[in-house]
Amino acid sequence: MKNILLTIFMVISFGLIAQIGINTMSPDSSSILHLNSDTKGIIPPRMPKTNRDNIINPATGLLVYQTNNVPGYYYNAGTPALPQWEGLVSGTPGSGNLYKIPIDVLPYTITQAGSYILTKNLTGLSGITITTGNVGLDLNHYSLSGQAGNFSSGILVNTSVSNITVYNGFIGNWGEDGISGELINGFQAFNLILKNNGGDGLLCGQNCLVNQCLSVGNSLDGFDLGNNSSITQCIATSNTDTGVECSNHCLVYDCLTNSNGNYGTITLSECIIKNVSSYQNINHGIRAGNHNKINSCVSTDNGVSGFYLGNASFGQDNLSKLNTLHGFEAGQDVTLVNNTADSNTGHGFYSSYNGGKLDGNNSTDNNNGFEISGADWLVIRNTASGNIVTPFNVLASNKLATVLTAANLNTNTNPFANISF
Repeated sequence: MKNILLTIFMVISFGLIAQIGINTMSPDSSSILHLNSDTKGIIPPRMPKTNRDNIINPATGLLVYQTNNVPGYYYNAGTPALPQWEGLVSGTPGSGNLYKIPIDVLPYTITQAGSYILTKNLTGLSGITITTGNVGLDLNHYSLSGQAGNFSSGILVNTSVSNITVYNGFIGNWGEDGISGELINGFQAFNLILKNNGGDGLLCGQNCLVNQCLSVGNSLDGFDLGNNSSITQCIATSNTDTGVECSNHCLVYDCLTNSNGNYGTITLSECIIKNVSSYQNINHGIRAGNHNKINSCVSTDNGVSGFYLGNASFGQDNLSKLNTLHGFEAGQDVTLVNNTADSNTGHGFYSSYNGGKLDGNNSTDNNNGFEISGADWLVIRNTASGNIVTPFNVLASNKLATVLTAANLNTNTNPFANISF
């Protein structure tokens, strides 16, 4: 009788306070179940991945411990009808390995925001498709490779979404782009190798950040970035088209572009190109659009000119050497300061456009040192030596300061004089 009364009392009590305490007489007021122990834990249901996936209509938030593939705790972040198992993958705080959804098979479609991680090398005829924004994809230093005969991109984002990050791995041998994200607004890529893809190595839309990536042997561009993008510390080599192609308002810093089938680096308007080395490209080494700024770059042994600067651009402290055409080729109203052109087959500095300024440049062992066939250029404080035809071939409609030779160098008092030696 006492046992019956105690049971009834406990049921009534639990129903009234809607809380259960185990090893505690005072469960926390925010908890419906409070387990208290200093020496023991709890064990949820344990099962292999196949059994987990076979749970019928799993409740949102249902938790299990998966015993194979990537062992660990998984919960249903989706709905009973459309479960999305998210793994709580082990890792240390700040390591980036916490709470990432594993990807272990191709093809795979990411439809929900979150962090995803490759768990092994993956090969297939189709890659990973991303249909939503706010996604982080950690390749986890594994490879994402296309099988022979595929017509897909390794990672495809074919809808207008924002905030996609892909990092740490190899993407290669796809029939289309390695990463195809022309519609993305806000994309980050770092620590990637993009190799032997049938399109671009990496194609992205506006507001892209690309850092420490290698793009080699792709059938189009190594990197093709939209407006307001930045690419730093990257290498683009042996791509069939251009190494690095950027649209308007872009930054290209600390990059190497060599042996590409078109330009090494090409930009549109209002870009900054700094510390870029470009050599042995079929076209110009560096072709900058209008209103660009180019600093401290090297362009050598390219099939056309080392540098082409669009209208109203500015170039300083650059070196152009051994190019098949000119060292520096300039549009209208271009300013070139303290640059060096050496041993180019064409002219050291060349423009057929009007306006501009040449100040403090050096031209050595080219065809003509300075060839200006346009009008209204200011040509001051430049030096020329060893050029095959003439040091300064500047039309009279330009403002050419006195050209000194060794004979009158020490008697000159003109601070703006050019020097031929």
